[in-house]
Amino acid sequence: DVGQEYKKMDGTTEIATDRINPDIILVFLGNNEFENDVPVGEAALNGTPSEENTSFSQCIETILYRLIELYPMAKIYCINNLARFEKYSFLQKNAAGSSIADYRLALEKICKAMEVNVLHADKLGIHSYNAQRYLVFRKFPKIITHKMLAEQCYNEMSNCVNCLYE
Repeated sequence: DVGQEYKKMDGTTEIATDRINPDIILVFLGNNEFENDVPVGEAALNGTPSEENTSFSQCIETILYRLIELYPMAKIYCINNLARFEKYSFLQKNAAGSSIADYRLALEKICKAMEVNVLHADKLGIHSYNAQRYLVFRKFPKIITHKMLAEQCYNEMSNCVNCLYE
């Protein structure tokens, strides 16, 4: 596992690394958590990752802390979740008592506190009247949607490409 210490055959120890040094990392979370009734919860945002990871916010916080620790030079972008149209409206609550809007707000709050950029999948223009065209089962992105998302990511990231080298 990346970040774990292991013994080499010569008896010395080394920290496992994936030996990748990315410039940009994309994190796309929220749809499955909503669907599986994971509570939104609260992130500690105190400079250390959560030990519990029982909520969406704690998991996002831990993932971002870990990525920042492993790849301090990378520019990290979180993509907020797409709207879902199969049986939920944007504000309808799941069994955990959270709406898609709640997951988006939590993600944006954590990203702001941790100085991570947010790419807004909700600005792709997908709504209940055209969801069939862009989403499989009215919830998962089709290839055309991935292309739209990639274009949006490229456009938003190209505005910040110079910040990679500052």
